[in-house]
Amino acid sequence: MLTDITTDNVTLLRGVGLKATVPRLRVLEVLQSKSCGIDVHQIYLELLESDRGANLSTVYAVLKQLTACGLVDVHWSANRKALYVLRSTGNHAAIATCVSCGQSMELPGDELEEYVRMLVARQGGQFRAFSVDVQVVCAACLQHAGALGKSA
Repeated sequence: MLTDITTDNVTLLRGVGLKATVPRLRVLEVLQSKSCGIDVHQIYLELLESDRGANLSTVYAVLKQLTACGLVDVHWSANRKALYVLRSTGNHAAIATCVSCGQSMELPGDELEEYVRMLVARQGGQFRAFSVDVQVVCAACLQHAGALGKSA
């Protein structure tokens, strides 16, 4: 028996022209359980730990397919690691990644999207989508650095 989330994912995949294969459904479920970017090895390990194992090359292939069809965005951390995040309902995404610990968080991008749309229109183009990678020092790292008497 399929769960609601699996049924929704089948519809989601079919809507972008992909077959609803088990590896695609599993990777989508992992991405949906995260509120921020996750790298391919973390996805792979989470699948292994949940007894829904997958081959690492399969995870890479699925992420490439989901990115190509627009369901997943790729952002780059400060140490040049690819972080995958399920695209939200809008066409914008802004991801902040801590340069100290690598923690990532999604930022609201509505005002930024409005500004980008205006810039694109000014150049005579047609806006489709965008993503922004922001490098920060997170609150936890700032607090830790402050406790050690260092500047972040």
